Amino acid sequence: MNDTLYGHGDGFLTRDNGQRLFPIGFYEHPAEEDALRDMAESGVNLVMCGSLEAFDRAHAHGMMGWVPLGLQSGATPEFQERIRTLAAHPALAVWEGPDEVGWGFTAYSGLWKQDQMAVFPNKGEWWMQTPLAIEYSEGRAADIMPKMREAIEFIRSVDPHNRQIWINSGMAAIISVMSPNAETLRLNASNDWSSGLNKRK
Repeated sequence: MNDTLYGHGDGFLTRDNGQRLFPIGFYEHPAEEDALRDMAESGVNLVMCGSLEAFDRAHAHGMMGWVPLGLQSGATPEFQERIRTLAAHPALAVWEGPDEVGWGFTAYSGLWKQDQMAVFPNKGEWWMQTPLAIEYSEGRAADIMPKMREAIEFIRSVDPHNRQIWINSGMAAIISVMSPNAETLRLNASNDWSSGLNKRK
């Protein structure tokens, strides 16, 4: 079909007639067909999909989808089964890694909650990116990043189209934690909101 979209290697979507499209996406995947159709007709071309059914629905409306994956757990049997199930779907445009991995090494690890209970000597320990917070995050990275590489390598071995894997993370996290693994991760998206964390009071 001339209006079918497929993933393109530089982060854009390309129709099979050669038309280039900037991805316009939504995390929301409405259950109502009318709402999903309205999204497609308004120009949305990429929606989050968590199942084959969701990809089928997106495809029926001329859209593509991405699927969030728990790369940080490694290539578990459940992970492998999910990848094999989805890899050949024509609506699959992008694999998505865990959001804000750098943040997850610290804030979601429990340090932030401890900070709120005044366990740390300084208020706002994580926001100041003190040596204690950084040391912890680097330790977690040493455990998590090899698992992420394992999961990514499995995707590469199964995906017939070698689709991109998008990982969204703050610039500071990319520089300090993720950049040593960038060749494997092939980072495609970032933001710079955290680049000024060390300036916070």
